[in-house]
Amino acid sequence: MRISLLEFDYHPEVIRNFLRIYDKERIDLKIYTLPRIWKRVNRDEFQNVVFKDQKQSLKDFLQNHLAEINSSDLILLNTVASHFKTWCEIELSAPVLLRIHNGNANFNRLSESYKPIWTPFFIWKDLKYLIPRILFKREDRYQKRLIKKIDHFAFPNEVLRDFSVEKYQLKASNCWALPFSFWEEKQPQKEIDPKKVQITVIGKIDQRNRDYEKVVKAFVILSPLLESLKTEVELCLLGKDEGAYAHSIVKALKSLESDYFKLQTYSKFVPQDEFEAKIENTDFLIIPTRIETRFTIFREWYGSTKISGGTNDVIRHHRFAFIEGEYPTPANISEAFSPYHSPQDLAEKIALQIQSREYARKDFSKILEDYQVEKVRAQNSAVFEGVIAHSKDPV
Repeated sequence: MRISLLEFDYHPEVIRNFLRIYDKERIDLKIYTLPRIWKRVNRDEFQNVVFKDQKQSLKDFLQNHLAEINSSDLILLNTVASHFKTWCEIELSAPVLLRIHNGNANFNRLSESYKPIWTPFFIWKDLKYLIPRILFKREDRYQKRLIKKIDHFAFPNEVLRDFSVEKYQLKASNCWALPFSFWEEKQPQKEIDPKKVQITVIGKIDQRNRDYEKVVKAFVILSPLLESLKTEVELCLLGKDEGAYAHSIVKALKSLESDYFKLQTYSKFVPQDEFEAKIENTDFLIIPTRIETRFTIFREWYGSTKISGGTNDVIRHHRFAFIEGEYPTPANISEAFSPYHSPQDLAEKIALQIQSREYARKDFSKILEDYQVEKVRAQNSAVFEGVIAHSKDPV
């Protein structure tokens, strides 16, 4: 199976994961991308890469390599978020599988996906997108033309795949779940400390995709109870606390500090070794996903039209997590999560876990079995074979 992977926008982490999934199995793969993207993939030992020169147009680059790309058994478009006219004009004759990262942006009409936010910042930001890319380049029209040209779409999990089939009335046989999250070795759980619990929130403190206000309110409720629980809780915000919003969240949580509640934050990028050490010392996670979000000007919904990185953290690190209750976790890994629906609910559920330590008795290698690397590799390969076979079927 010869695969051409094309990426000229972003998502280097998806390429990195793809290469790791197939690390121990030979695959005839060639990657076409940009030097800046490949630098972030950080896999210099993989040599079968073709780079587009900065001065060369994407259309010229694709035309120059089109015969080689079309000789593949499968073309995997890792991301298409720009240059829609060019993609419409390029004739890809091999079976094409497009990864979908933002369902609304790809499948919904602009009139149904765009909702203005009436603040000076967002009005200015939207105009910078709408005028050049929609009004003049008509990217919305070309994007929909491209979607009509492509027969096969890949989604990060079954939940997003099933939602899109129903919501956008897609042909189910042409939509596939193609996970890029996985784990290789069972991650050891932290030893229980009867007098201390470490809770971690992974990621930069950003109000656009995280609702930290609920977390603050939950700890306002929880912190007075910790003395009666005879437990010290350390909350670690494992990401850069940059900007006014982040500083306000840190200030609010700092005001709650006591002998039984401590806060750890980072003013700079967290080094990888320190990040890993902190996760290793974590009892459980909080994933305060803000369900409604934006991709450029398009409204998206975490868990339904795009995936949250928080679920990937649970899969990779084998840690139990409290997650925003509206986020639809996949049924096969739901035992790794506890949904919360309000600050009161979150505070009560944290208190129960502190008392019971139920999270420490969970067998994550069993709960997350479907995301073990060999199984993810087999699922990916089955999807590729299915797309190829489907494309050869005259029906």
